[in-house]
Amino acid sequence: MKILREVSLTLIITVIAGYSIAQLDVIKSSIGTARAIVDKTKEVVTVESIISGDTIKLADGRTIRYIGIDAPDKEQCMYRTAAKINQVLVEGKQVVIEKDHTELDPDGNVLRYVWIDDQLINERIVSDGYARNTPQPPNLKYNGRFLNAHNQARELNKGLWAVCN
Repeated sequence: MKILREVSLTLIITVIAGYSIAQLDVIKSSIGTARAIVDKTKEVVTVESIISGDTIKLADGRTIRYIGIDAPDKEQCMYRTAAKINQVLVEGKQVVIEKDHTELDPDGNVLRYVWIDDQLINERIVSDGYARNTPQPPNLKYNGRFLNAHNQARELNKGLWAVCN
């Protein structure tokens, strides 16, 4: 039964993510949630909760910090709004997390880009004006996209650009 359940899960993830079964390696974590390793830089995971506008907690217990963006911290202007936007976008959903060059930030959080379908959530939060582009060398794979989103949000006076000084 366990093998059948894992095969079924593999097929479901294959259909959802659009990858062949040969590309997926399904692993059961200690808490019973599944994650699919798509390749060496990407995996399909479930978001358990939101910590802030740029940080999430996964069902497997890892804390993920979005690469290349900086949303307001607690006690800063638009903190609650940025966190709420992040919650609406990803909480309880399956997402693809993508690694760049650096595994961890100085606080020990796992650094990743977060995707839902073809939407890069890091970029979406910046384009809606709820975070700033903050390059984090050597993790610069999508920095050009984040910079464009940052400049457009500022020019259009969106989110924190409309409210915060």
